[in-house]
Amino acid sequence: MGFETEGKSSQQRQTVQGHASSNGRNLSQVQVQGSTLTVNVFFDGTKNNLYNIEDRRKNTTKYANKDKDDYESYFNDYSNVAHLFNSRARRIPRTSWVYIEGIGTGANDINEENRKRIQAAVQSQQASKEQRRKFYTDSTKGFAMGSGSTGIKQRVEQSFEKIQIQVRGDHGTIIPAIIRLNVFGFSRGAAAARYFIHLVKSQPQRFKGWNLKSANITVGFVGLFDTVSSYHPGMMLPEYKVIERERDLFEDVSELHLNFSRGYADKVFHITALDEYRKYFSLTTIRSAVKQGFGFEVALNGAHADIGGSYPNNSKESFMASGDAASLLKRWFVKQGFYTDEQTSYKAQVSIKDEHGKNFYTPATLYVSRSNVSNHYHKVPFKAMRLMAEKYAVNVQFDKDKAEKIEQSPHKEIQSLLNTTPAKIMRAATNGWGQSINMALPESYAKAFRNRFIHWSAKNETGYELRLKDGLPYRKTHQG
Repeated sequence: MGFETEGKSSQQRQTVQGHASSNGRNLSQVQVQGSTLTVNVFFDGTKNNLYNIEDRRKNTTKYANKDKDDYESYFNDYSNVAHLFNSRARRIPRTSWVYIEGIGTGANDINEENRKRIQAAVQSQQASKEQRRKFYTDSTKGFAMGSGSTGIKQRVEQSFEKIQIQVRGDHGTIIPAIIRLNVFGFSRGAAAARYFIHLVKSQPQRFKGWNLKSANITVGFVGLFDTVSSYHPGMMLPEYKVIERERDLFEDVSELHLNFSRGYADKVFHITALDEYRKYFSLTTIRSAVKQGFGFEVALNGAHADIGGSYPNNSKESFMASGDAASLLKRWFVKQGFYTDEQTSYKAQVSIKDEHGKNFYTPATLYVSRSNVSNHYHKVPFKAMRLMAEKYAVNVQFDKDKAEKIEQSPHKEIQSLLNTTPAKIMRAATNGWGQSINMALPESYAKAFRNRFIHWSAKNETGYELRLKDGLPYRKTHQG
């Protein structure tokens, strides 16, 4: 039999046909004609995990003395991926919503604790929606390399089973003949989302027991916040200069299949960060989708996690630089507005004679610090993504009250952008996809705005180092 799908584009409006069978243990075979399910999948970013945040907020005493480096995902705020998932509308027919814990967080296998429940569900034709989970420290390898048991590839491989668990819990033992996917991701979660789409289309048999063909799986809307892959399968990084000379370690377009082939997705929407400069946070664009006319990419002011969310509110930041870069950076920081003159401390190079009369030099040093940086700017890209998803994705709807609560701010500067920027993005998309546009704030306005609302993401810590080019902050970009 034929089954008409709801849709909002010519690619999405189509009549699909199919059948499937169920061979669950102790169950008679069930033939399913024209059964179409939508699954909305959310891949969270590195050190982003909504379950960890919820546990920390419910058990403050438990985490009072925890090392924040080991438990960073617990002390972060929700990412925009988590906000979208938490704001989902609960009652959409034939639709499941699946959240995948972020890279470097949570259990090694996010499905392990549910396998006995799955088996019981197969036998009883009913899945328990309860999820008992343990709470683990963050993974160094997952954070540093994007690999290991909590890495990009592993989270994607685990996501197939997670989807099947959720579908069984929502819809019982019926096996879908057609799967329609909408996929979201932030940071390495955005890279995971792109790798997931590649596997879905090239290896549909990963949905075990569903007997799906590639033609029976459609990817409708893909919503991405600032794709960063930074993937390496090993435990130790080679020396950085060797990497730069011989091969860019984190150019993963081919290895993770981050480009988009025609037919792999209907619409790909990507919001990128204009104020991100860390060495290991290179951007991977969606140029392949843009060139083929189904991609739409928007660059907004903000650091990586200003776009994707997860900064705690009213945070304090500090950074130090020394040597030749110190003087250039001081002027750049003040010009851009990240720090004011009053928020910087600069000491020039000093020549000193030792006891033998030999000159030596203390390098120039720069120290910058500021407090109470608001995290409310993330609300702007959140609203843009919500509106785009509701317009262009099938069976993606959000709870109005929950969304509106996120999209309010006491800061007039943020509220003004909430009232204008998402609407500008929507109008630009209406004029045609196949675009990559820059929506930077006017520099006359951006300077003061950065100081209050845009985070400085680089730190004097391993994995957070600043990338410089000709002495100034610079972000590397890979074309995906």
